Amino acid sequence: MSDRLDSAARKLLRLREDHERKEREAKKAKVAREEQEEVVMDLMDDLNHKSSGWLDLGELGTINLSIPKPTVFARVIDKDVALQSVKNSGRLDEMFDRTIRKAPANQWIRECLERGEEIPDGFDFSSSRHIRVERKKS
Repeated sequence: MSDRLDSAARKLLRLREDHERKEREAKKAKVAREEQEEVVMDLMDDLNHKSSGWLDLGELGTINLSIPKPTVFARVIDKDVALQSVKNSGRLDEMFDRTIRKAPANQWIRECLERGEEIPDGFDFSSSRHIRVERKKS
């Protein structure tokens, strides 16, 4: 093998290994961040706070923490039954275009949950919540 090819292959291998190491570190950092977000959200829930108000964190700056409404994701578990539910609700034009459209379905399920109604037949859902961090502009 030529010296140039040998050198280029070594550099490629080092860069690949560095990239893989950084990806592993990023995954660990993401898990740690998500776990801490849950801790903060649980504390805010315990205190019945939707927002923390401005918190002066010294060298980290001043921030406001808030918990928006959870994001709701509708899932069709039975296509035919779900389509019948859409028809029965009078939302066919809004929600159907060759298939049940995701955004209107998400909105419909979110509305049902907010009103304390049962989820329409043929649907299921998942939700995720997150915390919003706003930095105070200096």
